[in-house]
Amino acid sequence: MLKVFKLVPLICLACEVNPLPDDVGYEDLFKSAIDEIENAPLNLTGQALPDWLDGVFFATGPANWDWIGPIHSPSALTGFGKVHKWEFHNGGIKFSSKFPAKFFGYNVNTWLMGEKLAILTDMMQFAEVDKDSLKFVDDMKFTNATGLAVGGSAHPHCLDDGSYLGLREVVLGLKSHIGQGRFAVYKLHPEKPGVVQDIATLDVPDVSYAHSFGLTKDMSGGDYSVIVAQPIYMNNPLASFKGNTTVHFVPMDSGTSGRQAKSIELDHFYFGHFANTFSPSAGKVVFDLEREATIYATRYNMAVELNKAKR
Repeated sequence: MLKVFKLVPLICLACEVNPLPDDVGYEDLFKSAIDEIENAPLNLTGQALPDWLDGVFFATGPANWDWIGPIHSPSALTGFGKVHKWEFHNGGIKFSSKFPAKFFGYNVNTWLMGEKLAILTDMMQFAEVDKDSLKFVDDMKFTNATGLAVGGSAHPHCLDDGSYLGLREVVLGLKSHIGQGRFAVYKLHPEKPGVVQDIATLDVPDVSYAHSFGLTKDMSGGDYSVIVAQPIYMNNPLASFKGNTTVHFVPMDSGTSGRQAKSIELDHFYFGHFANTFSPSAGKVVFDLEREATIYATRYNMAVELNKAKR
């Protein structure tokens, strides 16, 4: 038998059962967490931790958006940084969480430079933090770096020998605008973490802000770094937000093999993070990244994050 339903009530019912996604507690992420914790044992639920799990895990992120008095951070990205530590030993976990210093401006990533714990940001500036106390030690010093670094990726790659492989945006000299630009893929060896070794470079008229970059591994014929140059120019801000995005494939041998960098112009878009990069066959590179119509930092504006309809 054919059943007939009234359409309007069904539409209203659909509206009632499909509200905006339920994200209760989401806005608590942007409330300053000023309390500090030291070596607090955590209670475990469910299965016991495996016997082989023994070590320390570090993480960082913004945790205080109340800058000075009534002045608050306008962005979720610019809260003062806090460092967190989980210690896994003998089937248990101890947790610590501290601000290394007052007004600590490093909040993006962590890296072990040999025995030194480095906290990274989107510049070629690393803060050394004591691994035990989580207190600030000093800004790390670098030698042998060419040009003036105006930006740097906070998402390095780890090489087989434990070295740090990063990307920095560099200005070389002064011309009609703020200097000739250069992308420099560089290495920091764990035994000499302060000595910069450029592995691959690419000179460009305008050097783009690059929060992350891709790297092939064991590619036939040699590996490439993949640099997505979005229209946010560190040395020429007046030209930013116009034109298309270009992808550069830069050989990881600095041209000693005779291979040259290859560039492909795409459409106008912005990005923040690479998800994956690999070579399926000789001469081919696949990379995954999130692409956006506007600069990714805009969605972290507090006016967006604290407004359920906008976010």
